Amino acid sequence: MKIVICILLSISFLGLTSNVVQANPPVIGWLERVTVSDQQYRFNAKIDTGADNTSMHAENYHLFDRNSEQWVRFTTNDNNGKDITLERKLVKITRIKRKLLPAAKRPVVRMVVCIDNVIKEVNVSLVNRNKFKHKMLIGRNYLRNTFLVNSGVKYTTEPECQRR
Repeated sequence: MKIVICILLSISFLGLTSNVVQANPPVIGWLERVTVSDQQYRFNAKIDTGADNTSMHAENYHLFDRNSEQWVRFTTNDNNGKDITLERKLVKITRIKRKLLPAAKRPVVRMVVCIDNVIKEVNVSLVNRNKFKHKMLIGRNYLRNTFLVNSGVKYTTEPECQRR
């Protein structure tokens, strides 16, 4: 019995249990339609297997206290160009290393994101993406063990998630 417990603990410490991959993961393109926040808001997102984390366009972000916790209020715009103001609990402020520039600081929040019929709550860093065509970037923290990405196709699915 002690040996079984030791083996199970060793496997969990080595992280082997977190690398479980679906047998036939669905294939998505390098651009996909996604929804966030209980499917209220729709975005065209770039799927980026080179990015560690998911990020979303945010302007005018402001940190504030709510019930002794730090929150962030920010503005973004959906696929129709409609301004949306969202408030989320702050997870952390992350430092982004940049070549030849000082490190940038970005707020990170938790958001519910849906692609196809897969819904996940992930950390999303908030950054001004005005210079980019796509207001949302889906990184490996969402994609891991869930999808394969075909860089030759785009818009292969529609978000069809029901909140758990």
